[in-house]
Amino acid sequence: MKISIVVPVYNAVKTLPRLLRSLQRQTYKNIEILFVDNNSSDDSLKFLKEKATKDKRIKTYIEKKQGPNYAREKGFKKATGDYIYFCDSDDELDKNALKNFVKVIEKTSADVVIGDYIQITENGEKHMSGIDKGKTDINLKDVKEVLLCKPCLWNKIFRKELIDENFFVKTRIGEDMVIALSCMGRAKKIYYTNNIIYRYYFAETGLSSNVSINSILDIKTTCISLKEIFVNDNNYSEYKAEIDFTILSHIIYRIMRSVLMKNPSEREIAYNELSEYFNTLDYKDNKYYKKKPHYRLAKTFLLKRKIYFNSLFTKICKVFFTNKKINRLVRSLDK
Repeated sequence: MKISIVVPVYNAVKTLPRLLRSLQRQTYKNIEILFVDNNSSDDSLKFLKEKATKDKRIKTYIEKKQGPNYAREKGFKKATGDYIYFCDSDDELDKNALKNFVKVIEKTSADVVIGDYIQITENGEKHMSGIDKGKTDINLKDVKEVLLCKPCLWNKIFRKELIDENFFVKTRIGEDMVIALSCMGRAKKIYYTNNIIYRYYFAETGLSSNVSINSILDIKTTCISLKEIFVNDNNYSEYKAEIDFTILSHIIYRIMRSVLMKNPSEREIAYNELSEYFNTLDYKDNKYYKKKPHYRLAKTFLLKRKIYFNSLFTKICKVFFTNKKINRLVRSLDK
């Protein structure tokens, strides 16, 4: 089988050599590598064009519309593989990543395969797995909680036929989640490999940056799109608890993150819109919400205006994003 690797690129000339080396050294060889430059202002495109002259598997495209899903969609449309693998330009693959995916596919005819990864921070490396290691030989389509695994793209591979163009929502927050979960909702066979697929470089320096009204409110559009896809695919009733919890957890996180907004009027607009949307969600009887006391606690404080806009509470919330040790602790609770 042929695998198409799709990589959106934006001002990544410093990290592209690392990623490209990891792609070129893959032990599984029947691949094509589709880089889509998303209107970079550095030498990313120049670098990729030079490499493409030396490796016929590399193809480069340009997408001027800004946003990673514009780039992913163009790469998907150009792809000729049986399976699609999406990754980011600032990380790298294990050399046997695609080989391990293919082993599972050949054995099980899986539509989606999920793998383990290494998360790399300035604090060190950590082996990450969102799946019980005892579930390597079962079809996870029968385990609904699989939709609650880390909803990234780069530790998963997808049968091309699963993907629709409407999966590529044009937001900048959670856009990869829509593709991953929508594919898993459609899949008939989902399997897991406990092999390391990916090395994810987590930038802790970005925890408290880039907080604009658009970056906050985009999550609402993303969540609405996710639910609509499941409804249109007649999958929502089957995965209601999982999709609803995914949505409410993302909304709670963005409400909390909105404390970092510098413009008071925009912060109030964002808070009003997200809190209003949250109150339309069916969360009280959600079994996952009931099991997560920290979500219930966060909701209790964040959805009360007097508390949320209290200056002391705002300072406390900011600590969660600016203090790396506390932020790691908070993220560790989300299992």
